[in-house]
Amino acid sequence: MELFLKILFNIGTITSFGVISILISYNQSIHRKMPFLHGFIYGTGAVIGMLHPVVFKPGVIFDGRSILISIAGLFFGPIAAFIAAAMAILLRIYQGGSGIWMGCLSSLIAAFIGSLYYFRYTFKNKSLTTKQIYFFGIWVHVFLLMGTLTLPKDIILETLYYIGPSMMIIYPLATLLLGKIVALVLSKNQMVKELQKSESLLKSSQKLTKAGGWEWDLQKKTMYWTEETYRIHGLKLDLEMQNNRELIEKSISCYYPSDRKKLLEAFNKCSSEGISYNIVLPFLSYDDKKKWVRTTAKAILNEDGAIDKVIGNLIDITDQVANEKRIVENKKKYQDLFSNMLEGFAYHQIVLNDRGKPIDYIFLEVNQAMQQFTGLKAEEIIGKKVTTILPGIQEDEVKWIEIYGEVALSGKSIIFEAYSKPLQKWFSISAYSFEKGFFATVFSDITSQKQTKIQLQQLNQELDEKVRQRTKDLEESNASLEAFSYSVSHDLRAPLRAIQGFSNILLEDYSSTLPKDALRLLGIIHDNTKKMDQLIKGLLHISKVSKSALQKTQLNMQEIVEECIQDIIPPEKRSTMTIHLHPLPTASGDIVLIRQVWWNLIDNAVKFSSNHPRPILIIDGKQKSEGNEYTVKDNGVGFNEEYKEKLFTLFQRLHTSEEFQGTGIGLALVKQIVQKHGGKIWAKGGVNEGAEFTFSLPH
Repeated sequence: MELFLKILFNIGTITSFGVISILISYNQSIHRKMPFLHGFIYGTGAVIGMLHPVVFKPGVIFDGRSILISIAGLFFGPIAAFIAAAMAILLRIYQGGSGIWMGCLSSLIAAFIGSLYYFRYTFKNKSLTTKQIYFFGIWVHVFLLMGTLTLPKDIILETLYYIGPSMMIIYPLATLLLGKIVALVLSKNQMVKELQKSESLLKSSQKLTKAGGWEWDLQKKTMYWTEETYRIHGLKLDLEMQNNRELIEKSISCYYPSDRKKLLEAFNKCSSEGISYNIVLPFLSYDDKKKWVRTTAKAILNEDGAIDKVIGNLIDITDQVANEKRIVENKKKYQDLFSNMLEGFAYHQIVLNDRGKPIDYIFLEVNQAMQQFTGLKAEEIIGKKVTTILPGIQEDEVKWIEIYGEVALSGKSIIFEAYSKPLQKWFSISAYSFEKGFFATVFSDITSQKQTKIQLQQLNQELDEKVRQRTKDLEESNASLEAFSYSVSHDLRAPLRAIQGFSNILLEDYSSTLPKDALRLLGIIHDNTKKMDQLIKGLLHISKVSKSALQKTQLNMQEIVEECIQDIIPPEKRSTMTIHLHPLPTASGDIVLIRQVWWNLIDNAVKFSSNHPRPILIIDGKQKSEGNEYTVKDNGVGFNEEYKEKLFTLFQRLHTSEEFQGTGIGLALVKQIVQKHGGKIWAKGGVNEGAEFTFSLPH
């Protein structure tokens, strides 16, 4: 009995130390994170127990260290268990005695069994029941009793007799006691961690959602705010102010005076009658920020059904209100844009049959322009099928349902023009899809444009026909005129030769016998017949130019002009005349006809500047992108700009024959040649300021 009491006292001592070590571990918040320290703490407890053991015989001692070592392994793993075991083994070796091997083996057995249970239960975060911990203690000490076989044979039975009952009764119970204490402490620690994690998550969630919480205790008359509630009010968390009624006054002062009465009434009804509220109000925080908040409250009842507390939320919805305002503004802008669009707009849903083929579509939304274009009223078509609204649409040449069905199902946009037989109008249409099964159309009424285009095409056809007829008439007229001109020219030359011949005979053979008046009259006849001969030659030349085809070659304009100057201006006159011949670009044309152009222009320049005391002739040429331009300029008598268009008309002259000889055919011939080459000719000048003629030839 005395030995039993000593063992019980020893177990109580080390168990108490084990509890103290667990509390130290808990307070340091190290738990399973530092197995080395846990091993040291439990090893220290085992060592203290070994220093105050129950001595059965010299060298055979029992101290309960197996409890601490096995508990270290069970809750903190093999590292902690074997560190504690190592400390106990070292001390046991130091103590010596006949039970040294049993003492060392018991420490290792306790560490090993504790580690096995750790990996089976604790490592997998499984909760150990009371029964499991108790049987754990039995198994540890059953194996320890087996360690008595290492004792000297003469004391094995005696040892089992004295310590066996105590070890199998007290030690498992002590293991259970210490194990439950450790499990409870660790469980509480885990709960504290989870609580801290939940609080942290709650704070983060409140900060993210800008939602603060509050609680009013009716019994204690105290108000509690969460940290986010302080932040919404523009205040820092004040622990001294927590649970203070003053928080109500601080909160109320943030609302506008006109809203305070409403809020207080709602709060009083909630706290007295249990009526919840959910109110949105403007808010001015203590840091002078204008906000919008949603404040809500709900009554909490106690077991007797009386209101015990009022809890609520204070949510900063400033961003939400701003977004809602923007949404309303954007919606209004959209509605204004939608309503005032000049184009028609309609939104539809496609209707499919059982095989997924489009067979109809429904009007979902239309604008004012669409109603004006089609004559269909929104209230009459919204929510209805097109085949109901326009029964003839399926017989229309345009496959409207197929076209729009392809757009709604494939998402491919399309732009086209089509005539709607049911509406008897032309439309320009853009169709597109934002969502499968739906499509929108934007369209314009182009009926008037189409009608105008058709009328224009008809007018063009009529005009083309008129042009063809006029061209034919003109060609026939030109052919007749050319034939007439050629015929007249040939027919006139025969009598003209007779007149010239007979007038020459009279002048040569009978001049001595004729009176002076007769001779004067014969001279007039001779001069006019000569002039008429020149006119007839000019007409024949013009007729020849109009009939003949161009024989184009590459022309050296410089050589052609130099030859014309040599032929037109005699050497004696050349010495009194200033001639400026600039480099001339080459051109493509008929050499005979282009030579005639240069001849006539240079001859006119020389003729009309002959009365000037110091006549000047300037010939120049420029190469341009659209063609070459050539200019002949003089400082002669010039012409009146008002009549410059007459210069190129047949038989038109701006000077009398007495002033300057000529037929009025030369410039008309020049114009005809230049135009036949695809070029143009124009003139500039002034009376007594000289004349400048320019003609162009294409490349």
